[in-house]
Amino acid sequence: MRKQKVFHKGILGGVRDCAVNTLVTAVITAATMLPFKSNSQTLEGRITDLKTGDGIPALTVSIPSIETTETDDDGNYILSSNEVNDAKYELIDFKDAKISIANVLGQDVRSMNVNNNSFRWDGKGSNGIPVAEGMYIAYLNDNPSVSYMFNPDMTNGNINLPAKRAVEAPQGSKGRKIMSLDENFELSVTGEGYHDFLRNIDIEGSKVYDFFMIPVESKGDSTNWYYPTVLHGFKEYATTAGDGPMGGKPTGPRPSDLPFNIYRYQAYPGDVEYWENTIEDAINDAESNGEYNWFNNNIIQISGERINEVQSGVILDFVDRPYGGGVAYTHTLATYEDGTAYLWRIELDNDLTNSDAESVVRREIGRMMPFRDAVPIMVLGYVMRHESAGWPNFHPQEIGIFELLYNIDTMYGTKADRPNIRDWYLTPSEDVVVGYNFNESKK
Repeated sequence: MRKQKVFHKGILGGVRDCAVNTLVTAVITAATMLPFKSNSQTLEGRITDLKTGDGIPALTVSIPSIETTETDDDGNYILSSNEVNDAKYELIDFKDAKISIANVLGQDVRSMNVNNNSFRWDGKGSNGIPVAEGMYIAYLNDNPSVSYMFNPDMTNGNINLPAKRAVEAPQGSKGRKIMSLDENFELSVTGEGYHDFLRNIDIEGSKVYDFFMIPVESKGDSTNWYYPTVLHGFKEYATTAGDGPMGGKPTGPRPSDLPFNIYRYQAYPGDVEYWENTIEDAINDAESNGEYNWFNNNIIQISGERINEVQSGVILDFVDRPYGGGVAYTHTLATYEDGTAYLWRIELDNDLTNSDAESVVRREIGRMMPFRDAVPIMVLGYVMRHESAGWPNFHPQEIGIFELLYNIDTMYGTKADRPNIRDWYLTPSEDVVVGYNFNESKK
């Protein structure tokens, strides 16, 4: 005959006391029913256009196999229909412990000795016969004050009580999957005119997650774009390389440093008006005529004795022979711990001709962003061509890349805060760059 626990003063009395003190008794089930308290995991937020800052309506927001919704007129979304097991618990050391299992009538069902931080119950009583479907209570060393809530693993009809494990279990005749808390989901967002957004996201209970979408700007009928979209160029031009913690992140300056001052401490090597116009034209081109505030346009002249006092910005240095043997060279003089630069010195050749100066100054501004040489020399029209003097004006695709870089950089304080664009906006169809036709260019 099974021993029956006395509820009015014994274990159940302790359980009631524990409830008053907000302690939760572990409840486990022996079959496919999950009679736990239910919550809803919710993921909500607002999705905006990176270029305009406006909310985007009618985007499809989905966590595959869980729920799909659309953004409203202001770009807001919410995923909330996922019923979940509220089954978080504090890990308790089970070393040399005894787990007692009783039914809701207080009758002992099974006792087990455990010596690690998880245990498994096969759903059978002490007589070896499977117990009836229903609710069961687990106690540690018969002490109801030490209690916790478990995630049951219903695989093969067994019940597993692991520590912090995400599980799926069928519920009822419909077999709907119930996802536990602390899950990692794949979030997918698609919409006409925007690059697909796809990334993994942790959801614990309710979470607010705002982010942006990048509009598709493609070459269309244009034949002089090297990359099929501005985003493709952005990935190559203006994100860090490699698989490290900074890999794929935008490389521009910190918004708190903008706009940078530009200094000189020497006389211009030639016509003053020409050099001032050349530098101003290069800045205006990079800033798309004032849309982005990278630099203060007025060149600040200081004495050579004070040049070492400059803490941030750009120092122009006119020399007879720039470092490296070319006509210009940009030195990075100071960076933050994450590698973001905030002080440069640009060496410019004293013998630069007027036509060379226009392209060279633009190219060195691009290096400060810092853009990479991501377009081959034979592709005309781009300032940032590999091993090339560049072009008098930034290519329209380069201007689009500047815009993405500026908008992202001004949203995030440091490089570590910035999103990994290669991961977020990398779909199979976009993984292959369809660019310049080299065979056609040779005809």
